[in-house]
Amino acid sequence: MLSYGGYGVSRFDFLRGREDALYDMCKQVEKYQGVDTDIFMLKSRRALEQIVTKLGCQGHTLREKVDDINSKLNISGDMKNRIIKFKNLCNESIHYEEGKTATVAVDSALAELVDICKWLVDAKIEKKVENVIESNIKLLQEKQRELEKAFKNNDMPAVARISDEIKKLSQEQNQDIKCIKDPQFQLAEFCENEEDE
Repeated sequence: MLSYGGYGVSRFDFLRGREDALYDMCKQVEKYQGVDTDIFMLKSRRALEQIVTKLGCQGHTLREKVDDINSKLNISGDMKNRIIKFKNLCNESIHYEEGKTATVAVDSALAELVDICKWLVDAKIEKKVENVIESNIKLLQEKQRELEKAFKNNDMPAVARISDEIKKLSQEQNQDIKCIKDPQFQLAEFCENEEDE
């Protein structure tokens, strides 16, 4: 873990405020990077399991959970293979025979854990955004039909009202997406609203 001016900077800082339990676990992985390879790889394996489980994926084995990610988040074949390959790397290092030495490039193993973690967290965010957009599309289509009907009936007050409702729905969707993508934005909005009251 890097340190600037007495403050620790983790490669997993992107998890802070979003997945705090996972952030703490991944920081523990970093702590053993240059200290104990066996503990580092054991904690890496545990963090990998937690990353996958945090996404709400079910299964008794990591492979089953990865298959469940596939149905939930449309994981690419490449990423699926990378997750399994990383699990195998951790297992080989942890269960290496006595008297033999496993050659594990700890720096590249940590970089791979960071990449997998980022990809999965981003995939989770994108899925939430997709869900928000899908639910709004139905509402917007309904409002569009109402707007067309109001135009046909030459009902200008209804046209103005429905247009405002469509604009408001779009603004709310943008706010929701910003909150999903940036937890700090949600916190800033909350603080701003508290000050207004």
